[in-house]
Amino acid sequence: MATETAAPAAPSSTTAAPGAAAPAEAEPTTTAARTPLPDDLPMPPLPYVPRAAAGPPELMQQAYVFAAKNPHILDYVPCYCGCGQTDGHIGNTDCFVDRRAPNGAVEAWDTHGMT
Repeated sequence: MATETAAPAAPSSTTAAPGAAAPAEAEPTTTAARTPLPDDLPMPPLPYVPRAAAGPPELMQQAYVFAAKNPHILDYVPCYCGCGQTDGHIGNTDCFVDRRAPNGAVEAWDTHGMT
């Protein structure tokens, strides 16, 4: 009677090959600050979008304020709508914040977060 031998398991994508360095820790996808920003940083008025926004104005305002104050979180959240290919966005922060001052304050919003 013949016995079957199991094929060796394929290496996991999270397991380093023998002798290889361990996988690097995830890096944020943008160059924004990696810590929460102070509450007292000035912010410009939210962008006006003539078409319907993705939610009620109060919810959109909360989303933009969160994006402004927490790039250290949204830098790790990729955007799946394709804006990285069309608008050059790298992470979810870029859908809300177009430009920051050296101190991290928002200088200009991106209207993509409204959609």
